[in-house]
Amino acid sequence: MMKRITYLAVLLVLLAAACIPTASAQQNTAVPPATKSFPQTYTVLVGLDDKTTGAAMDAYFPAIVHIHVGDTVLWKKNSNEIHTVTFLGNMTKAPDLLVPMPNAPQGAMMINPQAGFPNAPKDGNYDGTTYANSGIIGPDQGQAQSFSLTFTKAGTYNYTCVVHGVEDMTGTVVVDDASMSVPTQADDNAQAQKEMDAVKAKIPDIAKAATAEIPANVANPDGTTNHFVLVGYTDGQIDLDFFFPQTLQVNTGDTVTWVFSKQDVAPHTITFLNGVTAPAPVKAIPQPSGPPLLTFDPFIAMPQNADKPLTNMGVFSSGILDPTAPGPHQFSLKVGNYTGTLNYQCILHDDLGMTGTLTVESKP
Repeated sequence: MMKRITYLAVLLVLLAAACIPTASAQQNTAVPPATKSFPQTYTVLVGLDDKTTGAAMDAYFPAIVHIHVGDTVLWKKNSNEIHTVTFLGNMTKAPDLLVPMPNAPQGAMMINPQAGFPNAPKDGNYDGTTYANSGIIGPDQGQAQSFSLTFTKAGTYNYTCVVHGVEDMTGTVVVDDASMSVPTQADDNAQAQKEMDAVKAKIPDIAKAATAEIPANVANPDGTTNHFVLVGYTDGQIDLDFFFPQTLQVNTGDTVTWVFSKQDVAPHTITFLNGVTAPAPVKAIPQPSGPPLLTFDPFIAMPQNADKPLTNMGVFSSGILDPTAPGPHQFSLKVGNYTGTLNYQCILHDDLGMTGTLTVESKP
């Protein structure tokens, strides 16, 4: 990830082929440290989107950054997916993203305050011994847009995204003393772009694999058809937050079943708003003391009209379906007495372009 050095020719060829940034590859020859003014701030981008394919690339760009003692790293939102920047310090395990909601029915969950809220030294100085967390970095009101730490001790500091730890969304800050040369921000930017290009190049093949997984239509005894839509697809650090196919032609009386890909690890909704404005997915409930409870708004989390024929009147929704949790991993709606266009979306990922359309015609 960050290079502001001139690589040895052999290393350059090998790294270009493997697309793997390494700590040693970034320490060859850079601007002599004596010419550098201290302190400096280095920027790391958090996540990456491609709305045309619904791809959320759950990584930090660049993945490795070299700095000097006393320098600051600034992590900036670069995606409409939510992320965290989390240094565990003495902890051996990252906190869970979701925890049971207190004084609520069994099964009700909320975002863990330890993951959802910022937690960092008041002066911003960090030596690696304590837990430090950005809180949720995301597109909604109240969510962080950036996070920064100033590193006061030489060493290697690994960090993770609590939201996407299962996808190994991790990064590294290597803090060198003043005698070492480190890449410039311009080199880091070039490395970040190289890594982003390498990840985006994988998307077409992943989309082909997802399309191949769409179940075939099933003819019903009454002459109607059960159509299938594949929901999402995950490959490594790439989530395709997408409906496969995105557009579908059906007839009145047909059934549409949305099924999770075998590869998907992200939660989704299938929601027909029919002109209704949806609230933000996360609802903050104030408490007499301490931070608010970060819960999922029932409008988003719970099914609506799931047992009724689908028309353009009212909201129809699966609620939140999580392929990694127990419970239903598919959702079906029978098309009612309606012809025309019905638009739907995943409310959790509509900002990433996860939308779909049913074109309904009368039964021939």
